[in-house]
Amino acid sequence: MSILDKPKILALAVGKGVRNVKRKSYSGMTSLTGFSTYVPDQLEIAPQDLRTADPTLVQEFYNGRYHIADRRLETAGKELFQVHLDDDAMVAALHSFGWLRHLSASSDALAGNFARALVKDWLENHSNAKSDIVWNIETVSYRLIYWLCHSIVITSGAEHEFYRQFMRQIGAHIRYLRRHVSNVADGMPRLLANIALGYAFVCQPLKNKVLQGSLSRLGQELDRQILADGVHISRNPTAIVEILALLLPLREGCKTRDIVPPEELIRAIDRMIPALRMFRMGDGNLARFNGSGVVEHDLVVTILRYDENSSEALSEASASGFQRMAMGKSILLLDVGEAPKGEVSTKACASCMAFEFSHNTDCIIVNCGTPSPSFPAETQVWRSSAAHSTVVLNDTSSAKFESGKTIGRLMNGEIFSANLNVKVDRDDNLDEITVVASHEGYLREFGAVHQRILQLSDDGNVLRGQERFTGPNGEKMRYTIRDAAVLHFHLHPEVKASPNVDGQGCIIEARSGERWFLSCPGFEVKLEESIFFARLAGPCPIWQINISANVCKTPEINWTLQRLDS
Repeated sequence: MSILDKPKILALAVGKGVRNVKRKSYSGMTSLTGFSTYVPDQLEIAPQDLRTADPTLVQEFYNGRYHIADRRLETAGKELFQVHLDDDAMVAALHSFGWLRHLSASSDALAGNFARALVKDWLENHSNAKSDIVWNIETVSYRLIYWLCHSIVITSGAEHEFYRQFMRQIGAHIRYLRRHVSNVADGMPRLLANIALGYAFVCQPLKNKVLQGSLSRLGQELDRQILADGVHISRNPTAIVEILALLLPLREGCKTRDIVPPEELIRAIDRMIPALRMFRMGDGNLARFNGSGVVEHDLVVTILRYDENSSEALSEASASGFQRMAMGKSILLLDVGEAPKGEVSTKACASCMAFEFSHNTDCIIVNCGTPSPSFPAETQVWRSSAAHSTVVLNDTSSAKFESGKTIGRLMNGEIFSANLNVKVDRDDNLDEITVVASHEGYLREFGAVHQRILQLSDDGNVLRGQERFTGPNGEKMRYTIRDAAVLHFHLHPEVKASPNVDGQGCIIEARSGERWFLSCPGFEVKLEESIFFARLAGPCPIWQINISANVCKTPEINWTLQRLDS
């Protein structure tokens, strides 16, 4: 961290601290809300939960073995909500109730009674708890949404006393969200709260005046957070999946209730589906940028079935800054955008000009991705430029985020410095696609501008790249004797690699058996270890191909990735 950044970091940290104090103070103003006694009478519909359900898991639930957040939780004879958990992500997933979908999908007559018993246990032990995780705004939003989606299995055959207790807690969640929604952290937390209130409005009798305007406010938030190209302001591809998985059932719920959804909601869905297609690589997974890691493949497929317009993937997402190059059976996705800042940047990465490449169903070159919540990384190395397939200068990331023990905890990893000034130009023709991009992430510290040129042939079998370092305005760099650049190519976990005999290339073998050759004449091509974080089972070792250069002597690096089995 540069000494020039310290005053800025301190100012941002103080500002964030003040906002946090205001939020906590505001959370206690229950008596001033004017709607503290609201309790809904009934629920009219139960929106569909698009996430894949597995009714065969219900028998394991009965035996005290729960599958939550892609992990197995054994209660060892204790009540589910009495089990002590040290993993915050596991606690949030448990108290969000997304796992109710497995009980809803079961034809077992006991499933309803079992679901009701679990909800009753929560109502009796946690409805007034002060846990920061249990009553985190995102956890509360998901809990309300999933209670509404699975209200049939919860309430069918329920005694009147339980039904009223459940409805009172629905009302309490609505009050909680309404009290916090305007003061919650920007980005997904605020959007989720608005979506949850939209669900509550659609599920209740329309004469209800407490939630009037909820859909309109949701529409305004969507218009603000979903960019013109359909990408979320966090620039996280996973956010698109999370949002669409909630908006599509809400839209269908409006149709069922003869409610006219806000135009902003319809426009957001129409923009986001082509953006989702843009981020899909050849194996069906999403490219790993800015917080994207493990994504439910089944959920992505389900969402795309709702594409009424049969939209095509975007080639250029100019508002968010992504380029998609697709030729033959090859797909390349390149990050050419400014890094997000503020509260929406807590998972953003220093990934400017990084790319991922796939051919057919083989993912070949990747970024390291974001760790699964079930296996959080001890450090934020996965956010660094070195964890992406791009060039790193002097072992420094192109964007900076504070991860120290004191200020870093307060700032929650927000990006505080990323004056990238990205420039991009694209040329599509019959022979190839060429993208020329540059960024100034290294200009202030090292006086360097990084330019990357990528060319993908018409059959997708040849990818050529050029990395150039210049001074500002294309001038020759100064004081570059100590400047060392490293070009990183991280390889997918299912890819094998071996260096060429002359040391100036590397053979890459994909899962399908197809072979590629990465060459860089005049430079030593090294095969080194790396870590792939984006796995449900936790991080795993992978290979990366590294090419080092002294920028003073060789400010230009030319490399080629070519398919050998063509």
